[in-house]
Amino acid sequence: AGGPCGQFGDVSYLASERYEQWMRDAIDGAERTNAMQLGSGVLREDKMYVLPFLREEYSRMVDKVGLMPKGVKGAIPMDLRSEHYGVVAYRHAQSRAQILLVDRRSPRAYLGPSASLAAPSEGCISAASKQGQSCIDACTERGMRCDASQMYFFNDCKSLERHFGCEAGCAHQVGKELPVYVSDDFQPTY
Repeated sequence: AGGPCGQFGDVSYLASERYEQWMRDAIDGAERTNAMQLGSGVLREDKMYVLPFLREEYSRMVDKVGLMPKGVKGAIPMDLRSEHYGVVAYRHAQSRAQILLVDRRSPRAYLGPSASLAAPSEGCISAASKQGQSCIDACTERGMRCDASQMYFFNDCKSLERHFGCEAGCAHQVGKELPVYVSDDFQPTY
C-alpha cells in the first residue's frame, strides 16, 4: 500500500528544525526552578519549569525529582536516558508539574550565555590515552592535570575522531567509562 502512514498522526513537529525551535521556545518560556523547590509544594501542575543541572549531579537528583520509581533502586541504570542534547522532560512525581532538566553543558547552550557552560574551561585540551589508561595517568604523563568535569565537552564524534580512527563512525552510548574509543574490531561501534 502506498501513501503516508496515518497511524501516528501529524509527526512533522519532530522534524529537526521544528523540534529544535519548540525546545528553545519551551525552555525560554518556562520558569526556572532549583532542586530546593522540588519538595516545597510551590510547583504547579499547569506550569512548565526548567531545572538547570550538571550531568554529574544527576544520580543525586533522581530521587529528589521523582525520576526513579519507588522500590526499583538498582534495577534501572543510573545514567541519563531519553535526553536531547542534555534536556530531559518529565513530570514531577508530587506536583505533576512538567519539568525540563537542562544540562548546563549542553552544546546547544539552551540556558543562554549566563547560565550555560557550553565550552571547556579556558586552556583545557583533550588528550588521548592508551587503551586501559586512566585520564589521570594520561594527563600526568604529559605534565597536565585531569579534570573529569571537562570530559563532557569531549564526548562527541568530532572530538574522538581527532584522536582516533573511528572506523565505523560513532554511535550513541551511555556508561561511566565514556568518552571512549572502542578498539575491539568485533564491537559494533569499532
